[in-house]
Amino acid sequence: MEKSDTQRTSSAPLGDAHLRGQLLKLEQALQEGHLKQAQKFHSQFHKASQTTKLPRSLREDFSKLSYQLKELEDWQVFATSPKRQALSERMKALITAEDHPDQKIKELKQLHTDWRQLGAANTRQAHRLWNKFKADGDKVYATCAEYFKERDSIRLQNQAEHEQICATLEKFSEDANWSSMDYPNVTRLINKSHDDWRRYRDIPPKQHRIMNERFHAALDPIKQKMDEELNRNLEHKQNLIEQLQICLDSETDASSMTALAKRLQQEWKSVGITHRGKDQKHWRIFRKLCDAAFVRRDQEAVENRQNAENDVQKAQEICKELASEDIDKDRLQTLRSEFLALERPPNTKEFESLMQRTKVRLADQHEGLLIEDIKRKASLCTLVEDKTSDISQTQAAWPGSVDLPKEIEQRLLNRLENKPVNSDEAEKLCVKLEMLVGIDAPDSAAIRMQIQVELLQKGLGQGIKEERTRKKQFRDLQMAFYCLPVLPAYIDRFRTAEDVFTQNTPKVREEQH
Repeated sequence: MEKSDTQRTSSAPLGDAHLRGQLLKLEQALQEGHLKQAQKFHSQFHKASQTTKLPRSLREDFSKLSYQLKELEDWQVFATSPKRQALSERMKALITAEDHPDQKIKELKQLHTDWRQLGAANTRQAHRLWNKFKADGDKVYATCAEYFKERDSIRLQNQAEHEQICATLEKFSEDANWSSMDYPNVTRLINKSHDDWRRYRDIPPKQHRIMNERFHAALDPIKQKMDEELNRNLEHKQNLIEQLQICLDSETDASSMTALAKRLQQEWKSVGITHRGKDQKHWRIFRKLCDAAFVRRDQEAVENRQNAENDVQKAQEICKELASEDIDKDRLQTLRSEFLALERPPNTKEFESLMQRTKVRLADQHEGLLIEDIKRKASLCTLVEDKTSDISQTQAAWPGSVDLPKEIEQRLLNRLENKPVNSDEAEKLCVKLEMLVGIDAPDSAAIRMQIQVELLQKGLGQGIKEERTRKKQFRDLQMAFYCLPVLPAYIDRFRTAEDVFTQNTPKVREEQH
């Protein structure tokens, strides 16, 4: 619609403004090619205009848009005519198609759905195509009518068979004497009922639930009695297996064991019916035990002797490798798994002792590597602090061969970035190490006293005495010290205490407190 038309109606009353909005919606739908929406808006505007005297501009605009709608409808009919023609031809071909009636009805419904999706069409050609399409559809349904009539008759006959099956089962349950029942005959009755029920399963759909409920109501009590008998017999056979298993597990002599196996075989044959699958499983177990009854003692003697010799040899090899102190953590876990996999592992105490010693050695090696890397990074920090190296060079050399604990790594980075720290911490760490190795430092008597008071408050008594070993305490002090930017005097003092600890450690026995 032209802009001048919109300006011309801008001062129209409220009712005209509403109609103008309807025309704008109609115009937009036509521009976007939405036929159904356009028809809807056109109809709404037309009804509203019947009760309102429209301005000339609205009448003219509506007339233009009505013409455009007619063109869109004609184009829609023109565009969909080939599709309608194709659907009509497919419907006609379906009349003589040799498909199963169920498939033909399914295709007929789909053709109707496809036709509706093409939308309405008011041309004579479209009406002719629709009349022909509908007439052919009726013919398609007529070709299937005889089949459906015959199927309904068969379904009624099958329903009668179902009712007879239910009546037979109900009569059997009513007359059954379960104390003297012929259970093989009950099995045949159950199997035949299931087979016949499946044979006549095509019944009227509305009867499915009703007949199935009646069938199960009649059959389930019989199956329950049958299952009780099957379970009793299976428990009997399980008891025979357990008797023979107990004999094999005991120290019974070979002749008595063989006699028991023969007697149990005869009793096995006299047991009634059981679940076939479970019975076969029990029979394989029972047969295996019977076979073992004749050869078990000699076979076990040979196997036990050989297995014991193999276990001893393997255990010796494992302990020998552990004692070599030339293994890493992964190999240690492999040796442990191999030892635990032995059926009768000898030398258990020796193995556990070697394992513990190796774990301690590997842990000590790892801590040594951590300390070395901490010292290396501390040296890099010192170069930056002394301004003999810039931080970019230090960062390039920073990565190491081991992963430091996150807290330690962060503290070293804080030192590298010259973040403020407690200046008294370095001296306190020196005093703790001197106390650990037995060095007296009169200049730090106040700090030493403070440390002892803190230990007393924690309930640990005089001196440094706690759960950690001396070496563990030493490592922790090293890690804390080298994360601090300290004066050369503290570095020399700390390293002196380190040397004392290193010289005395081989002569001091580590204690666990």
